[in-house]
Amino acid sequence: MVSKPILEWFEELLEPYRSQAIENTKKFYEGKRLDLLKKESLIKAILAGFVWDTTEQGHGYWSKLYDLIESTKKTDFKSLYFEVIEECFDKDPAFLHPDNYDAYISAGGLYSGKIQEYLKTKS
Repeated sequence: MVSKPILEWFEELLEPYRSQAIENTKKFYEGKRLDLLKKESLIKAILAGFVWDTTEQGHGYWSKLYDLIESTKKTDFKSLYFEVIEECFDKDPAFLHPDNYDAYISAGGLYSGKIQEYLKTKS
């Protein structure tokens, strides 16, 4: 398995998890070179990124995300994205096109509310 910086792993998260995890990690490792902090998976990055109890979101919030990832056995959020889109948008071809994943991520998760609701039903 390839190791990469934890901030790169966090780019795979949907909003608001992505920006919160990045912000928490930067606060926790203030003054440190984050490019040297590498992990082999998103799960390991979430565990090493920061102390969950010390974040504004709290331990329970990050624990639910961890459990969601573990329960789906996916560390590839691109796969999860397409699974969610199929459920939430009735296999709309506009959303299922592979290029739209990058556009969705770049836009910060235009439909993250609907997707977040779906993810809650999965946990």
